Amino acid sequence: MHFGLENNHLKHIALRVGFYHAKKDEYGGEREVYSFGLGLVNFNSFCKIDNRFAHKNYILNYSTVIESFQNENIIWHFLSLNLRI
Repeated sequence: MHFGLENNHLKHIALRVGFYHAKKDEYGGEREVYSFGLGLVNFNSFCKIDNRFAHKNYILNYSTVIESFQNENIIWHFLSLNLRI
């Protein structure tokens, strides 16, 4: 099961949250994964209407992913910088 939400009511900030539950993985156990993220500075705001994407295009994205597997929590941090030419 996959589930995710993104809230971008503010002009240059997107707040994201997600959940993933795998009933059985390659190791024979169940896994729960939670993610929390943030998108900053929508690049579309700086483009002419002809060059805009139909979707939001955030320049800086950060995400924290927490995996719960066999009573152990594994935490990942991801940071991406997207440049469009």
